[in-house]
Amino acid sequence: MSEEILKKQDELLKLIERHSGRNGVYETAIQSLYFIHHSNVTEPVYRVYKPSLCFIAQGLKEILLAQERFEYGPADYLISP
Repeated sequence: MSEEILKKQDELLKLIERHSGRNGVYETAIQSLYFIHHSNVTEPVYRVYKPSLCFIAQGLKEILLAQERFEYGPADYLISP
């Protein structure tokens, strides 16, 4: 990644940390915008997502769908229809 992208990513991380604090789900002043913060690896959680757009700001998100595994990181995004 370029230096500029890494700088913007760091700014985004600091913004999320300022508004999320500890582990959990945090609502924002923007309706339907949430920050989800986990400091540790978590056990799989089985759920059905509402339609959403997910940006991974740091670390990895792993999605298991049937027998397939999808991994998303800071350079990726996930759309859940």
